Amino acid sequence: MDLAPADRTLLVARAATRLCLALGWAPLPELRLPDGRRLDILALRGDGGLAAIEVKSCARDFLSDAKWPEYRA
Repeated sequence: MDLAPADRTLLVARAATRLCLALGWAPLPELRLPDGRRLDILALRGDGGLAAIEVKSCARDFLSDAKWPEYRA
């Protein structure tokens, strides 16, 4: 099954959302951050903490992403 990158990203995001739900977390997709960036999924964990999830559709997408440290703030 050869998917376009956008279709693959959508499937990965859906799977990550389902995983969050299975873990008992409350996922919020496509959250706009104060600095204008968009986080793919922010999940409220059962312990009250937050999990920031950045979806990558392929190895090239992962390796080329140099902005992820900016999400820490």
